[in-house]
Amino acid sequence: MLYIINGVIQYSPKLKELSLVQEEQNSLVLSNQASRLLMELIKNAGNDLSRDYLLKHTWEDFGLTPSNNNLYSAVSELRRAIASLGITEKFIITIPKVGFKFNCSIDFLPTETNASQKESEEKNLKPVKYNQSISLFFAFCITVLVILYYSIMESKEIKMKKSTPSLVEVFEKCHIYSLDNPLLHIRDKILDDVLERANFKEECKTKDYNIYYSDLKSIDDYVFIGACLKSQDDKKTKCFSIRYD
Repeated sequence: MLYIINGVIQYSPKLKELSLVQEEQNSLVLSNQASRLLMELIKNAGNDLSRDYLLKHTWEDFGLTPSNNNLYSAVSELRRAIASLGITEKFIITIPKVGFKFNCSIDFLPTETNASQKESEEKNLKPVKYNQSISLFFAFCITVLVILYYSIMESKEIKMKKSTPSLVEVFEKCHIYSLDNPLLHIRDKILDDVLERANFKEECKTKDYNIYYSDLKSIDDYVFIGACLKSQDDKKTKCFSIRYD
């Protein structure tokens, strides 16, 4: 069973994947706790859910120890995942002193049956000489275009501009950097965008992040925020990005 959220986001509980309906190849894999929380929100869409209810059905019922920190962390993960798909609308609403509400519509989409999958695979395996010729022709054209592109780029001697991040603030365990000229921004605006709009205030209390901020509204009309979780050896670092208008 697939769930369609507000007609734009597709969620697969089996794969724990979120994606846009028309872009299934670009998917995000959720953690176990975020996946369980999302299922509870989907089942109770439109209803106010208390923190105690969510802690019980997302952690206690699975033999896990519930905590508010785990709940806030899972909510933050879901909000970041939705935002990273380019959705600016707030689906998960905080109900003060109560809990949360999933403010959206839910549709159900049955997964493809085994028989239809097999039939589709058999069709794809049938060799067609005409299609092969077309594929070879397009491959040749693409190769020529790539060669021409790099030839033009080399002739222009384009130089890439390097950007050195500037440290804006150290908040809890997080280091916040600006990728722009620091004179172009107000420190309070950067902190508001990162900590409030991107929901990093709670994350920074427990996790070490290097957060990179760039305001591109003067160019492309959007704000970019990248966050990299610090690692002990600095070799393997988990990073993700957020953009909004």
